[in-house]
Amino acid sequence: MTTANTGFVGLGAMGAPMASRLHRAGLLRAVWNRTPAVAREFAAAHADVEAADSLRELATPCRVVVLCVSADADVRAVVEALLPGLQPGALIVDCSTVANTTAQAMAPTIDALAKRICE
Repeated sequence: MTTANTGFVGLGAMGAPMASRLHRAGLLRAVWNRTPAVAREFAAAHADVEAADSLRELATPCRVVVLCVSADADVRAVVEALLPGLQPGALIVDCSTVANTTAQAMAPTIDALAKRICE
């Protein structure tokens, strides 16, 4: 039996279908979107998925957080907001279409907090 312990950030044209697939696999626990109504609508359509009010709230119960946002600055801002809530050993999976240098620049900070990032 799988455990729903994945959070998803960014429910746009790419992110919503990806999050839906995680839900079908029984892995999705919570979602967040910069437009809160989008996250609430997604959660209402997917049983047992929470729409988090903040990135920290999304991060706290999740061992994995998947990002699918639109710009380098957005990735940096999301990661900074997630970090206080992430558990030691948590994994951030960045699926955003951004420069690989963005993840590389953030990796030392994330690693120092006993968390991991995968781009």
